[in-house]
Amino acid sequence: MRRASTAPPRIFAVVQPCDTRRRPTGTPTRLGPLTDPADATAVSRWLHAGPPDDGSLPRRLLASPPARAVAGLN
Repeated sequence: MRRASTAPPRIFAVVQPCDTRRRPTGTPTRLGPLTDPADATAVSRWLHAGPPDDGSLPRRLLASPPARAVAGLN
């Protein structure tokens, strides 16, 4: 019999800069896992600020790319 997982869900997000017509203007940024309300608050503040590339988002919230995306770099 298989047991149900008791691990909390892992929540991720992807954000991408867009123009006023919602057309992409930059590369997507993967975020997560967001594990608690403090993580969500940090992401919200970062997004409301621009999002700036000034280190204001904790590095632990920048998700690593999936292995298949970087396998060719090995």
